[in-house]
Amino acid sequence: MTGPDAGLAATAETVFARVAAEAEDIGPASSPEPLALPPDPLARLRDGLAASLHLFTDMVLQAVDGVLAATAQDERPAGPLVLRLGPGRAASAPVWIHNLGEAAVEGTVLRLTRCTAPDGTELDGVDAGFEPAKIDVGAGASECVTVTVALSPAAAAGSYVGHVVASGLPGSALPVQLVVGP
Repeated sequence: MTGPDAGLAATAETVFARVAAEAEDIGPASSPEPLALPPDPLARLRDGLAASLHLFTDMVLQAVDGVLAATAQDERPAGPLVLRLGPGRAASAPVWIHNLGEAAVEGTVLRLTRCTAPDGTELDGVDAGFEPAKIDVGAGASECVTVTVALSPAAAAGSYVGHVVASGLPGSALPVQLVVGP
């Protein structure tokens, strides 16, 4: 899964994991003491279901609040875009650009920075293109662009990291990992 759905799914997974980890501390919000069960089996079932639904509702509300807080604060780091390709080859992938600002950004141009290996070696012969070449991103909106990275036949094998940056959106940078193999 890629794009905004992947980011939302990852955020939801993180929040639900936090809620599950704290489940022992949550308990029913309105009745911290155990409920006295009525003698009638149907009444016990009804009360048990009501208590379970109450606890479930509290957990869902906490999860939704966590997703909203994480989204508002943009706590979730974007995972790297990983492209695996060989020398003399090309690879493409969609890239989502999000404008979290209150004003539209017009004529946005994307660029791929220099890609560097952990030892400092820079990858030469990288040609990155974006389709469309320019985009307009409305306030609070997102746009999808396809990035295509082509390597020269002389590209050295290894793992290299760079970033996709967007003009007009100075706070945005998507990590890109190029894995060059045979």
